[in-house]
Amino acid sequence: MAGSLTVALAKKGIEVIVVTPLYKGIADKFPDLQDQQINFQITVGSKTVPCSIIGTKQPDSPKILFVKNDSYFDRDGIYQSNGLDFADNAERFIFFSKCIVKLAKDFLKPDIVHVHDWQTGLVSLIFHHESITSSEPSPPVVFTIHNLAYQGNFPPDFYPLTNLPWHYYNIDGVEFFGQMSLLKAGIVFATKITTVSPTYSKEIQTLDFGCGLDGVIRKRKSDLIGILNGVDYNEWNPTRNKWLPHKFSSKNLRGKLLNKRFLQKSLNLIEDPSIPVFANVGRLAEQKGLDILLPALEQKLHSQIQFVLLGAGDPEYEKKFLSLADKFPGKVAVKLGFNHGLPHQIFAGSDFFVMPSRFEPCGLSQLYALKFASIPIVRAVGGLNDSVIDIRENLANADGIKFFEYSTEALLKAFDEALVVYQNKGLLEFYRKNAMAADFSIEKTADNYIKVYSELKS
Repeated sequence: MAGSLTVALAKKGIEVIVVTPLYKGIADKFPDLQDQQINFQITVGSKTVPCSIIGTKQPDSPKILFVKNDSYFDRDGIYQSNGLDFADNAERFIFFSKCIVKLAKDFLKPDIVHVHDWQTGLVSLIFHHESITSSEPSPPVVFTIHNLAYQGNFPPDFYPLTNLPWHYYNIDGVEFFGQMSLLKAGIVFATKITTVSPTYSKEIQTLDFGCGLDGVIRKRKSDLIGILNGVDYNEWNPTRNKWLPHKFSSKNLRGKLLNKRFLQKSLNLIEDPSIPVFANVGRLAEQKGLDILLPALEQKLHSQIQFVLLGAGDPEYEKKFLSLADKFPGKVAVKLGFNHGLPHQIFAGSDFFVMPSRFEPCGLSQLYALKFASIPIVRAVGGLNDSVIDIRENLANADGIKFFEYSTEALLKAFDEALVVYQNKGLLEFYRKNAMAADFSIEKTADNYIKVYSELKS
């Protein structure tokens, strides 16, 4: 999302510079990266840590600056190794946040600094502190929460690595149930806070969805804005798509059926276009509602349906879905891992896309599914609620099926609704055409962020 937003902002005339760690493999993949002749040292606790900056040189794209420190970032994983978090993650991202501030104040001089999630939460606090202790003004900070459940919480022993006064380590600052929370630092001290859908911005102010931070967020609610994520339709588009064997549009849906046949054949499913194909693509995590999806599938797969899964994550869920595929050969296909082309083929070849999430800040998969005429079946939370229209909400524009209760029974009823739609060719085409007409372009998202930036500059 951040990558697409960056490009969309640049196309609208915003000068954008992206700052990100130089993770392992980036320099190998992009050998034309250039040394920016920017080198400095960062104090992290009692240590002095070197940093150098390399960057892209493409004149027609937003500039990307990579923070190079091999001891922190030249690792096989970004946050973990063998399923375990790196023990020094707090130090790594305290260092990175300090690099952002150093670049902004001494080299880039931006009008606004826009940071994302706990990994950069400390940026808000550092700029707040410098606005008090320095005569030089600090830029306003926009802090985006992509998922409140990931908080960057660490024991208080790590707080001295910030080199900030201890008076910020309290209930009104970064202290969170006896730990240092980098996400809370971002929320408390940012100038403006955004999150990735309007519904989620309301949900995180409640006990059920606030992950312990609902009170903190309610205090900042006047500075909180929900902006729905968007899609780059240059990439996610069935009318021009290098991954699809058959292109299609809302005016000519024949390619949809041909893609379905291709998907069934390539995944060793029974090759029968009359059988509805349900699909899921994404992380295998408890958040995604897999604990209600698996028993629902166990029941429904005894009837004439097929199911396709592409994803990776929790090893227990990986095993359970592989077991489901063994139990229902020809009816279930499971592919673990991630793949550039297969998601496009799954969206194009499936009839329904299932997202029964426990919570969902925004979700992008349902947006892709809509464009590829794979009718979303979603729980009405977060961005799923904001982006899918149930027939009970709007008869003319219905493009998906919603359910509310978090239970296998509620999901099974949604499956039954989907099968009713599928058995009525006219209704199925109506849903598909409405789905493809839905517009969640990244350009709209960019316009909403530009409004936020403009308010901060005025």
